[in-house]
This record gives sequence, C-alpha cells and structure tokens, in this order.
Amino acid sequence: MLRCILLLLAMMLAACTTTIPEEEPVVRRAQEVTAVQVHSLPPGCFVELDGEFLGATPLTIRVPSYEGDWQGAGWKMHVLRASIPRGQGCEQKIWFGGDPIPRCVVFRIPGAETWYHANSRQPPKPSPANF
Repeated sequence: MLRCILLLLAMMLAACTTTIPEEEPVVRRAQEVTAVQVHSLPPGCFVELDGEFLGATPLTIRVPSYEGDWQGAGWKMHVLRASIPRGQGCEQKIWFGGDPIPRCVVFRIPGAETWYHANSRQPPKPSPANF
C-alpha cells in the first residue's frame, strides 16, 4: 500500500513540473537617424514633419533614415512644412520613401515681407519700390 501511495505521489509531482524555456537574447539595431537643418526667410516660422509640430526655425531635426534615405516604401510621402503663425503663408517640401534626405532645407515664405519674428526688436523697414 505504501508503494502505491509513493508511486501515485511521484506521478503527481512529475506531472506538475514545468520547465522554463531559455530566453533568446534580443539584439536590436539602433534606429538610424539623419540630422536636417531647417531655416526660413523670415526666421521663426513653425515647422511640421508629417503633421507633427517640431519647433520654430532655425532648428535641427532628426529624421528616421535608412542609409541616408527616407524610410518607407516608395509610395510613402514625407511632408516638411514651414508656416507663419496665424496662417499668413506657408511652404512645403515633399519627399518619398527611398529619396535622399537633404542636410539643409531653406524655406522662403511667400508674402512674408510684412511679417517679422516676435523676438525681433523692431519690424523690418519696407524696401524701396522698384521703378
């Protein structure tokens, strides 16, 4: 009888054991980024990349890249946009996945001759009319 109880107890303990599988090490490559300097005429324009606000010019942004090219399939569009506050003017530049990423982008906002940066001491003087 004692043998049956020990055998039954051994079977129960053997059925309840679990083994923990060895975890495979996860090796991830760091995300490659490319720095892009963004300037505008006039300075102080708001900058957005793919609809996300990044700051005011001049600034340096870091974009995800793959060997210096924009990430994504060829149909994926990347829009870099600079605008004057309150919608007085804007300009945008468009690239597609796989296009080379520029190191520097300069925006010239049309109609911005009368607008000046909020941190400037005085508004710019109007340019003389060309006759």
